[in-house]
Amino acid sequence: MTAPRPSLEELASRFSELNNDRLERVVRARLVGGSVGDELPRLGRDEDRADVLIDLAEWLRERDREWIQLLEVCARLADAWADAEVNAVRDRPEPLGELHYLCARIGAVGARNGIARVVRRADLRGVLLPAGEDLQLRALRCLAGLLARVSPGEREGFLPLFNEALEVPQHLPLALTALVAFDPDRRDEYVARAGKSWPIHLEQVVDRLKLNVALLQAEIRATPAAEYDKASD
Repeated sequence: MTAPRPSLEELASRFSELNNDRLERVVRARLVGGSVGDELPRLGRDEDRADVLIDLAEWLRERDREWIQLLEVCARLADAWADAEVNAVRDRPEPLGELHYLCARIGAVGARNGIARVVRRADLRGVLLPAGEDLQLRALRCLAGLLARVSPGEREGFLPLFNEALEVPQHLPLALTALVAFDPDRRDEYVARAGKSWPIHLEQVVDRLKLNVALLQAEIRATPAAEYDKASD
């Protein structure tokens, strides 16, 4: 007989007793599909591997209890996995994609540099996740969301990466959105660059640009200035 699924309150109690190294092993095992012992329940039907960690982080946040350990662990894993062997990622990209999704959902801004390194890896071009999403596009999307939580000066350092992403057709819409949202005074320059790179895509991209930029800028406005100091740690 299957044991009942523990509540988020019960899970919070279990995880409060784990140190960072043990938590990292649990998170790593969850993402790659290994055994996680008794800390986490089995995956449910149609449940993604990161879901329970996201749910628990949100449950704690709603009670003014930020899960600092998970933020730190996710940043460490993002940094370590950014240099994963290319064939390992191509054969099984899901753990890396799921890690980036987890980082974005919980606001693990410390993962931003590791995620950026994945975006820049030429040897990972064209790698697809099981549902058909481009692995590097997911990384780029997660990075943009995390950068909405850091200071303007910090975001500026990532603008060259999004400029480079304009040269990749499947990355162009997201890259242009991020550039205009983070550096709105240069909107026309970025749109012109996108048009030179891939003119056939431009009209459709520009039609959606205003809404997409507004959504990303809303995330920026929703981040209290006090959060910037945490992001720079």
